[in-house]
Amino acid sequence: MFSNRKHVFGMLFCLTKLSSYKYSLKELLARANDLIKKRAALYDDSQFDQMYPLWGIPFIVKDILDVKGLPTTAGSVDFPNFVGQPVATKTATIIQRCLDAGAILIGKANLDMFATGLVGTRSQFGLVRNPYDQKYIAGGSSSGSAVAVALGWASFSFGTDTAGSNRVPAAFNNIVGYKPTPGLIPTTGTFPAVRSIDAVGIFSINCTDAQYVANLIKGYNPNHTQICPEVDQFSTMNCNSIENSPSSCVKINLTERGQTAPLTDYFSNPKSSTVSLSFAPQSQFSSNYSNHLTTTLDEEHQELSTKYNAPFRVGIPKQWFMNGTPEGQCYMPFFGDKGAQELYKKAIQRLIAIGGTIVQFDYSPWATIARMLYGGAWVAERYITYGAYIDEKGFPNQPISPTYPCDKSISNQQIGSGTYPPVDPATFKIISPAKEIKATRAFLDQYRFHANKQIIEEDWKKIDVILLPTTGTIYSISEVMAGYEETPPNPSANIRLNNNLGWYTNFANLLNTSAIAVPAGFRKKGDSNPLPFGVTMFANTFNDGLLFEICKRYEIELSQEKNTKNGC
Repeated sequence: MFSNRKHVFGMLFCLTKLSSYKYSLKELLARANDLIKKRAALYDDSQFDQMYPLWGIPFIVKDILDVKGLPTTAGSVDFPNFVGQPVATKTATIIQRCLDAGAILIGKANLDMFATGLVGTRSQFGLVRNPYDQKYIAGGSSSGSAVAVALGWASFSFGTDTAGSNRVPAAFNNIVGYKPTPGLIPTTGTFPAVRSIDAVGIFSINCTDAQYVANLIKGYNPNHTQICPEVDQFSTMNCNSIENSPSSCVKINLTERGQTAPLTDYFSNPKSSTVSLSFAPQSQFSSNYSNHLTTTLDEEHQELSTKYNAPFRVGIPKQWFMNGTPEGQCYMPFFGDKGAQELYKKAIQRLIAIGGTIVQFDYSPWATIARMLYGGAWVAERYITYGAYIDEKGFPNQPISPTYPCDKSISNQQIGSGTYPPVDPATFKIISPAKEIKATRAFLDQYRFHANKQIIEEDWKKIDVILLPTTGTIYSISEVMAGYEETPPNPSANIRLNNNLGWYTNFANLLNTSAIAVPAGFRKKGDSNPLPFGVTMFANTFNDGLLFEICKRYEIELSQEKNTKNGC
């Protein structure tokens, strides 16, 4: 636990700087004081720590997870009212588990609208800037959650990850982004993006902290209601328009959540309760969280480097060893970012230094599946949830300022009055056409998916973890927002660059992998400040514990490099 928690409450006073701040300071301090009284009532501190293992630790959640009494906007001011639920009536399972463990929820964070995007610019509440250089994007869709941890506003935060929404912001903000095996951590109380493969992820300063939180919140939720399609608790579309749909199926008022009989729940996997995330003794939550940007690993973490140093097999795409020469349709693109390419090379060397043996594999089938997430039938799942809203609001006709909201505080009323359109142009272009996807297309995509997955299953027989760049590059806000000032807005650049960012991320949930994005150094782009670069390690289904152990050893190696460089 924290060696001294008094300073935690001092952090609460700076949180009025958050433009999307949902709680009053009075309410937060009341909760903090209540926890202090509970601790004072117990003679044995260890007893209290056992009851409240996250006592006093501040955290933030992506505003796509429900918190009872607060709106769940999903990046859209109008959406809560549209679906008939101005405020949530229940709290998401993982948030409640953290609250029960004594953590302090200090706010909800901005995101790309409907969790659709890797850029952090597609929100009605305004874009999110990179804390290392405000001319650059912070990544998405869990943009605000990542920045909150990077800036020290929270010790950990929750995002969601379907295409890379926890991993890309982690890379751009020099923090850790953990995406569990889908089903390991329950998604109850989360508005879905692609419901069948969504995962809730954790942002933290290091892997130990993410592992600690994950161990507390993982596990099957037996009370989770899996609703049948004709009364889908998340659906806002009018099912009467679907051929052969039940005549009783109408647009659902989401205040009726949980009123139907539960079916088999495969989105909160029963096996998750027995999955171990521990390949080594669990350390308690890091006490050095306040030094977010220069943190070094503690003594216990250092001890792991010698105690758990078993060799492992790390997969590197064979395309990496071809010096960028294309082979068919697959190569390893860094989109001209030479600095990122060099940092990826150094990350490979770190894994070799901690016992990794390089095994080459063909990235082609992985890339094919990655392209299927947005280029295949799975995008229709986004339409199921958000299609009715998007079609009603329509494509925006007015230009959008690329600097919105101009770094000034704008109230929800001002935002909803037309300053920013109800639907982001890129979000509309991605989701709205999905209503035309036919069942034949869905089955053809399934055939293609399984053909490639069979090849990938053979890869896993010879590989323990895979190391990839989290992204090949990073983009400036002006690059991503190019075309938004046209009439009507043209989001083609936004979509194209966003697709580039998903080159190494989009396959993960389709293939049921676990993934952890970790920092891998800094480089400049043109006249930019030094910008973070990250790599991601992947492991096969429910091998999250192995993945954590290797990533922690990687962190130790990176920390030792920094100490050597600084003359320590």
